[in-house]
Amino acid sequence: KILEAASEQGLYADVVTSDGIYSISKMKRVDMMSSVMQFKNAPMSYKTALVLTLARLEEIQINYINDFEDILNNESVQILKVLVFSNFGQKELQPIRNQFEKDNQLNVTSSFFNNIEINHHQAQKGIALERFIKSRNIPMEKVMAIGDNFNDVSMLKKAGVSFAMGNAEPEVKEYAKYVTTLNTDHGVAAAIRRCIDEGL
Repeated sequence: KILEAASEQGLYADVVTSDGIYSISKMKRVDMMSSVMQFKNAPMSYKTALVLTLARLEEIQINYINDFEDILNNESVQILKVLVFSNFGQKELQPIRNQFEKDNQLNVTSSFFNNIEINHHQAQKGIALERFIKSRNIPMEKVMAIGDNFNDVSMLKKAGVSFAMGNAEPEVKEYAKYVTTLNTDHGVAAAIRRCIDEGL
């Protein structure tokens, strides 16, 4: 249903599985990933972003197929999530978000300005973090989390010490206790250093 909705609206989608990422268009995937690369590394040109994207795709195994039905009907492969992209941003993605947010078996979030991620409702970073911490008998107030986008919010809400990156979405910063520097200015290192120096 998610893939049909994306197709009907002319949007590009990837399917992330236990057997890797599946795509039905290399050209569209490269275009979407180049937009993300350019956005994350502003003021990088699109041409430079395209070159870096093509180099990165050499390292990531993408399975290109003609029809998603091939993978949906393969019982040996588990579907983990669906990514839907738009170069025009969240406004064009909003109808799909609205449609699938109503399903209580799903969690709809975003990791970049031009995508939405649709997962099982239990597949959230906050839930995974909590389970891992409990398995190690570590109190949650001793846990530090760092995030920059909406798919990090559930984790930022759970952690005792939470940092949003300086380049995080403004709404994401509201869920973090602290804000560190930009990702291009050693933001993760600065957060860790502050945590140590201030005994957070």
